[in-house]
Amino acid sequence: MKIVAVGSSSVVLIGDTGSIRLSSIFDTPPESLIIGPLVPFAR
Repeated sequence: MKIVAVGSSSVVLIGDTGSIRLSSIFDTPPESLIIGPLVPFAR
């Protein structure tokens, strides 16, 4: 499978997916990498 590009809300499922982890990468400092089951919302 060749993935050329992904959109802002893309999910690719291959085989039997038992769990999905959220991840987000920005073009800013390393602390902008968010990996986990919860997405923090700004207050």
